[in-house]
Amino acid sequence: MGETIIEVVPVTWRKSLFKSESWGMVITNERLVFSKWTQELFNKEAQRRKEETKEEGGGKLKQFFSQMSASFTYWNKYYSMTPEEILQEHPDNFSIYPKDVTNISLKRGRGEVKQAVIEIKANVKVGTGSDIDTLESPHELVITTNGEKKVFQFNKNLEKVKQALSGLFKL
Repeated sequence: MGETIIEVVPVTWRKSLFKSESWGMVITNERLVFSKWTQELFNKEAQRRKEETKEEGGGKLKQFFSQMSASFTYWNKYYSMTPEEILQEHPDNFSIYPKDVTNISLKRGRGEVKQAVIEIKANVKVGTGSDIDTLESPHELVITTNGEKKVFQFNKNLEKVKQALSGLFKL
């Protein structure tokens, strides 16, 4: 069967009280793969989307919105990549196997985040309604490996993430 991607979760890795970084946590049937998101990678994806829209005959406004969509759906690209390709995308990317985890905990955030939605008709491919989860206030995932504690926050549906993680860990 091989290694398959179960879920992709945009996370914020809290490295210290005043330092955090944007990462993607890719949950597979064998391990967790973490991908660092840098401004350079975002810019590259935004430029790719702009060029793609331009080639399809989109005007300046459509190109602009296509570029902007990169920051909202950037992580979707990991569903079409292999875990090895994800690991090679950035030198800081890494994976964690269940056997290396000494402790894992998942804490629920406070509730659903109410968000305003602005609808702009520009016929830009951002994704379908099923691609967009209702945001929730930040949940917390704490993973301890070899005495090193990693704290991640995420806004994706807690039950969806918990279900994906349950294939690797007992939560």
